[in-house]
Formats: sequence, C-alpha cells, structure tokens
Amino acid sequence: MNNSEQAFISAGIDIGTTTTQVIFSKIRIKDTSGFGFIPKISITDKKIIYRSRIHLTPLTHENEIDALAVKELILNEYAKAGIAPSDIESGAVIITGESAEKRNAKAVTAAISEIAGNFVVAAAGGKLESVLAGKGSGAMTLSKKTGKRVANLDIGGGTTNICLFNNGKVEEAICVDIGGRLIRIDSDKISYSSAKIKECIKNLGLNIKEGQNIYNNNIVSDLETIASSMTSYLTYCIDPEMSLPKEWKDSPNTRLSNRPDIITISGGVADCIEKITSDSFAYGDIGILLGRKIKESTLTNTSFYQKSDETVNATVIGAGNFSFEISGSTIDYRNSTFPLKNVQIIDIEIDNTASTIKRKIEQFCSEYQNSTFALAAEGIKCPTFKQIEETAKLISSVFNFPEYQNKPVIIIIKEDMAKAFGQALRRKLDNNRQVICIDGIDCGIGDYIDIAKPVASGQAVPVVVKTLIF
Repeated sequence: MNNSEQAFISAGIDIGTTTTQVIFSKIRIKDTSGFGFIPKISITDKKIIYRSRIHLTPLTHENEIDALAVKELILNEYAKAGIAPSDIESGAVIITGESAEKRNAKAVTAAISEIAGNFVVAAAGGKLESVLAGKGSGAMTLSKKTGKRVANLDIGGGTTNICLFNNGKVEEAICVDIGGRLIRIDSDKISYSSAKIKECIKNLGLNIKEGQNIYNNNIVSDLETIASSMTSYLTYCIDPEMSLPKEWKDSPNTRLSNRPDIITISGGVADCIEKITSDSFAYGDIGILLGRKIKESTLTNTSFYQKSDETVNATVIGAGNFSFEISGSTIDYRNSTFPLKNVQIIDIEIDNTASTIKRKIEQFCSEYQNSTFALAAEGIKCPTFKQIEETAKLISSVFNFPEYQNKPVIIIIKEDMAKAFGQALRRKLDNNRQVICIDGIDCGIGDYIDIAKPVASGQAVPVVVKTLIF
C-alpha cells in the first residue's frame, strides 16, 4: 500500500428508550509508517456526512419494539442520505437504555444488522454504550488533552451511562437506572413509572401513582422531589465520599472507584439542563424537571463541570465514529470469510498447557460447541523464531482437539507478532483450516469482538471490542 489515503463509510444507529437516530461518517485511513518501516495503518480523519432527525422510538406496546417500523425508519434515512447498505464497511447499531430490555430487542438488533450494511455490530446496552457515549460526547478527547480524569454522564430516557476516562483511556464504565422517562405523563396524568422509581417513591413516602392528575394534590412538587433524589443518586455514583441516599437503598451499589477531575453530561437530559420553558412536561416525562435539578446541583454548578461537545447525539456519534479500532498491519488470515460477529474472547497465557487452555474454553464459553470463540494473549515483544514455533505448536494442539477441529482458528495478540505467528500456525494445521491472526488489539475475558472485512489493501481489519456488563 502506498501512503495515499483511503476512505470508507461508517454507520451509527442508536435505538434508545425515547429516541432513535442514524448518522453516517466518512473515515479516512492511511499508512503512517514511513518509507522502509513495517506498515502502520492509522485513522487520519473522521467526518460526519449525514445526521438524521431524532425520531421517537416506535413501540407496539410497552414491552415490545416495533421492529418493522424501526426497519422502515432506518431504510428511509439511508435513502435520504443517498447511501446503500452495501456502502457501509463499519459502524454499530445499538439498542440502548430501557429499549435493551424489551423482549424482542435481540431480534430487532439482528434484523437491523442485516440491513444496515456489511459490518454493523449489534450490541444491546452495557459497558459498550457507556464508552461510546463518552467518546462521542468529547469526554475522551478532553481527558487526553488535559491528562485528567473526565467522567461523562450520558443521561437518557431510561438509564444513565457513566464512563470515566483517565488521560484518554477508559478507566471505568457503569450503568444506572436513572433517566427522564422513568416517569411518563400523558394528558396531564401519570401513565407509567418504572419499578425502580416505584421503590424510590415508596421509600420517600410520596403519593405518586399511575393514573393521577399531576396538577392535583401537590403531585408536581412530589415529582420535583423525585428528580432531586435522582440527582443525588447520580452524585453518589461519581463521588466515592458521598453516602448512598436512603431512598435508593434497594439499588445496586454501583459507583465509580475514583472521583473525576472534570464532569461532562450528554444524552437527552443534557439538553434539558439549559432549557428554559414554562411547560415542565413538554416531552411527556420528567426529563425537564431532572435537568433543572441537575443544574441546581453540584454536578454542574462547580468549576469541574464542562459542557459536552455533543449531547443528545453523543451515543450515535460514538457508534458511528468510535465503535471500532484498526488492527495492526502485521496480520495473517487464510480461508476466511468476513465479517465475523459476536466472537467470544477467551484470554490465555502462552505458557499454559493445551489441556489448561481447553479447560478454560469450556469453563467460560459454555456454548463453545455452537458458537465461535477467539483466544487472546498478550504476546511477546520481539519474539525469537523458537518462541513463535513453540507458541504455534501449543495453539495448534488446542485446535486439534476433536471438539474444536471444525472451529475457525482466531487468535488476537496485543504485541506486534501476528503475521509471523499466523504463518507458523499454517504449517501446523490443515491447509483448509480457517486461520485469522490479528495483533494490535487489547481485549480479555468477558469481551466479544466483531471483525470486519479487511481494509487498506488487505493489510488491516477494523475490529469492535464489546464488553458486556449486567
């Protein structure tokens, strides 16, 4: 590959509790190694080329997403952008917040991933969402620029995703049940309240019930109390020195271990923080009340608060622009069909025995007989020929166990040694065996990866690392 830039289109689709959005970005990559050096494929530019309007997420009823309506919505946005699904080479479609808990969420992501393009990863909730929102909001860039700990709180309709960056690196990511649509209002009456909020209402001794008119019996004041309590809980989540508010005693004890130096806020509620309106329930929920209480709190009225580069668009921009990384350029693949999706990671030590690795696979990959897994290792800096041969012998013996003989051999190595290692594996495995050996990627147990079709004249592959939390 010469040093000329190449470009491809990435998609970002976010199906949230309240809203659904689509963006398309152009990603530019280039060999930045210089003459005479091992190729190094780097992302040189990311530019959003299309943003959809913000759509309300279509539901058939409370517990089910309208899959056909979502599919039609997304296809309409492709048409408006003048982009075909076959034009897409990377990106992510994610179902976020409470939408991830809808009973047909997995079926919806699967259907959308098929129409969204050649490489769109389907992921529902979890740590990935927190990280994507943090990156899309600009918090990661701010942390890298300042060298400080920056926490981004992405406050949506059903959940708040918190990601803490330290010097530009993800340090922690958590998700809590705080959002603007946990109480909903229709025709001046409370139409819905989540189970978590009902617990909080009970613990506070408030008289808030579904069906009540919000303008009777001081209900608006009680809703403000709930919004204030939600704000206190968010403060607890990012401040290790704060005690858990008693009304949230039934909630999981989920919080950051380290206090951030800077706070940013994204998500739909972030837009409500500065919103001036006489209608406190303009969106049919308590998002505006929550935004006001956050504005009055220490979350925003102290010197360590900075406005986000992106608010309501943060997650979808993260999905489109930051959902993947480019592998190292010394990779090796043979008899391989791309993309590969939802490959479970089993991390190993290269000084393990084959039987030890086999036991670990069966311990952590209960579906190994029906699913695809990859072995991930730190690797060796500047390995000798003997070290590569010995490691290849170990891995080939693992995949020659009868249980794994029909499995693709997928190896993920952090250190720069994949090409030589892949070639060594080839000599020890059947010629028809699918072998993929990738370096420059850091992942571990509990992660899943998606591997896209190669870019940069076949010298690198985009990889999405997905970490799930529950």
